[in-house]
Amino acid sequence: MINKQSLMCFQGFNIKILQVIMIIISALYIAGCGKNPLISILQGNQEPAVNTVVVPPPPLASNSVSITGFTFSQQALTVTAGTTVTWTNNDSVAHTVTSNTSIFDSGTINPGGTYSRAFAAVGVFPYKCTFHPSMTGTITVQ
Repeated sequence: MINKQSLMCFQGFNIKILQVIMIIISALYIAGCGKNPLISILQGNQEPAVNTVVVPPPPLASNSVSITGFTFSQQALTVTAGTTVTWTNNDSVAHTVTSNTSIFDSGTINPGGTYSRAFAAVGVFPYKCTFHPSMTGTITVQ
């Protein structure tokens, strides 16, 4: 027959076993069995899988010219025939895009404004800002 004293000893034994099991489980989790592999990859601790797809950023528009700091961002731009080039005035003052041979003229492009022109014919097209003649550029159409 089981007496009260042996029952208390048996219950204490079970509690100690449960405590040991919990310590082992906690130690395994802390040791890394419970790590999230995605977090490890993002932190640089692990290489991504071989079949990971990397999406490159979109290419910069090669047919755009930024007007900034009293300069044309691409002073020499080469495009293919039929390309439309867009100038964007990112400066704090008005500018123009005016052909040296009077083939095209944007008129005043206010800050934040744009001007676009399609280049159908092959050739070299130098241009300037009529307000600031030191601002020059060239469009080469192939």
